Amino acid sequence: MSNSTSRIAYKNWFNSSFTGEEINLLSSIGVECKADHNFFKFEILDIASDIKNYKLKKYPSLYEKFVDRYIQLNPRFLHSQIDRELLKEDHYYAAWFFNRHCFLEDQKKAKETALNNSGSKFDRVYVLWSPCDDMHCPKECLLHKNMIYHVLDEEFIEHSVDHWMTIKRGCRCCLISLTESNVRDKISKGQYVLSKNLRARFSHELMEAKRNMKTFSRVAYDLAFGRFPYYHLYNPENFYSDSDAIKDYCLRELQIIVESLDVVKDTHHVDTAQSRLDLARNKLEIIRQQGFIFDKTTFEAIISKLIVEFKKAHTCVYTNIFNAHIRKSDTVKRQSTKDKYLTKAREVVEAGLADQLSDKYELNKLLSRLNKAP
Repeated sequence: MSNSTSRIAYKNWFNSSFTGEEINLLSSIGVECKADHNFFKFEILDIASDIKNYKLKKYPSLYEKFVDRYIQLNPRFLHSQIDRELLKEDHYYAAWFFNRHCFLEDQKKAKETALNNSGSKFDRVYVLWSPCDDMHCPKECLLHKNMIYHVLDEEFIEHSVDHWMTIKRGCRCCLISLTESNVRDKISKGQYVLSKNLRARFSHELMEAKRNMKTFSRVAYDLAFGRFPYYHLYNPENFYSDSDAIKDYCLRELQIIVESLDVVKDTHHVDTAQSRLDLARNKLEIIRQQGFIFDKTTFEAIISKLIVEFKKAHTCVYTNIFNAHIRKSDTVKRQSTKDKYLTKAREVVEAGLADQLSDKYELNKLLSRLNKAP
């Protein structure tokens, strides 16, 4: 369906489904037909946003019409699979449907470009499969992570059809179209994986990239010291020259440590920080046990760096919570409430000073700051 046809269908549904009074009510709670907006893309994206609107949920008769429309915008063969209650309550379930729509629309656009056969080097006829890799992501999505295909490859078409035939909660795969020069650039950086059909076409670029790959020790060192984009580590054999199963495994564990400590440094939730610290400690022990695969100098440097980062992370657990309490104390008006948050801030610092792994100097600076407060 073309964009203009989609806009018309959207407006027709909206205007025929609600009375003028109902449209005014919907507008008052932030729900409207956005078909005429300049940045309109797909109706299903608008409806997906509407079914999350907690104000709209207070009007069940109106809300259910939006749920019906969301289901209607999907192919009929999916309707029997849809759990209506999950659609309304589970964001990661509902997101699958509009992500499916966007993925297939981007595939269709790239396919039309390829079939046009202009032969321009600027044609976006290559596609990068990009899942959202987090705790909600299904394992099936990761099979395609960072894989580049030609949009007309039978292999890609088969994977696409299979992937979107059944509902997968948490799947938010998207498709990014690329030009030939984009693909060559990705190969040179060793960031992505080519499909079987593309490997022959870009054999020269692959050989050149292989010659420029780092050694395992160099990659591990750069990863620990924050000099390597660890989000590209899903296929480590593509960016260093001496890959094997144990080395790949250790890089993955090292990646988890770095990511976990980054989370700890940013969060002000104690439970989140504690679980990530526990995970990072477990992974660090695994790295220690596998130390024999590193050269001695690199291994000692990595361990020393991680110990420093652990200390920073431990300290951040307390400084982040301290700062959260201070911010709250600054926003309240009642002195009793302000004192409550200042007391909590002091207790956090005192707990941090009792933590053997925290930076006492940094925490004492916070305590001094608190003592000087009016």
